[in-house]
Amino acid sequence: MFRRAFGAFVLLCGCAAQAQTFIVNSAGDNNDPVDDLVTLREAIAQANAAPGHDTILLPAGIKISTSLGYSVTDDVSISGVQGDEAELISSADTLFELGGGGGSFVDFENLVLVGQDSLRGVQACGVITASNIQASGFSYAFDLCEYPVDLHLSQSSFIDNGHFLYGNSLNTGNTASALVERSYIENSGMFVRAYDANVNVEIRQSLYIGEKAYLRINGSTSLLIKDSALLLSDRGSLLTATYDSRRADGSNTWNYYYPNLEIVQSTIAGNQSNFPVITTEGAAVRIAHSTLADNANNNGHLLELKGTGSFHPGIFMGRL
Repeated sequence: MFRRAFGAFVLLCGCAAQAQTFIVNSAGDNNDPVDDLVTLREAIAQANAAPGHDTILLPAGIKISTSLGYSVTDDVSISGVQGDEAELISSADTLFELGGGGGSFVDFENLVLVGQDSLRGVQACGVITASNIQASGFSYAFDLCEYPVDLHLSQSSFIDNGHFLYGNSLNTGNTASALVERSYIENSGMFVRAYDANVNVEIRQSLYIGEKAYLRINGSTSLLIKDSALLLSDRGSLLTATYDSRRADGSNTWNYYYPNLEIVQSTIAGNQSNFPVITTEGAAVRIAHSTLADNANNNGHLLELKGTGSFHPGIFMGRL
């Protein structure tokens, strides 16, 4: 009996397919398995169909334009060549849509992502790592989906996006984390809102040049800024953390959600608007071993920390 059962187990599990490597050799955007050309679209389709964590290699300097975007439903690494990165130019609503349900692992490396009237660069679900990525021209370079997300961005640059990181109305039961480290961010905002969800964002060892953009967290989002510099915003407050509220399902009762903001060993300076450099309302704030400096031309405050009592009598949240 044991031998028959063990033999059946071997037949079922011993034939697991090995991870495969697909090498793109065409800048086209079609999927024709008959010809000798391998487009990125064809490589992704094959990787989606093949078990295991597959690899897609893009040749040095290739430029691929798409108006359709790509759907990735299985574990895969998509890599260009460092120093002569592959350039993906998108006019699609979403350049990369990653598998719904949050169960996949996707790695991006050595890519230039360019949005042309494109809403999203990456709809981020599951576990995502991205290194040496240059993203520009998107409304949302990385958009956190409604499923669990673990996002790690490193050694990357985000220039002239509406938001380099975006997550709106992440709800109860959602677990989302985003780590941005050793990266350069210019004129690209961040907006993350959560309602009683476990959402944590970290910016480490990075340089943020605000210009027309700003960083904002709402609701139960936590943000840690460590070993970083946030500089030169001329649109509103450079950094904002505010409470949020929504009506409970089937009820007239409002629930309130409060953010956490921590700034450690960082510099925040050069705000050029008439608004405070940092504005919080209902937030728990910790600032340690950091430098906060205002621009001489700024008529706003350096810090504006508010509780919520003036708007909601009997409810006083917010601490420093």
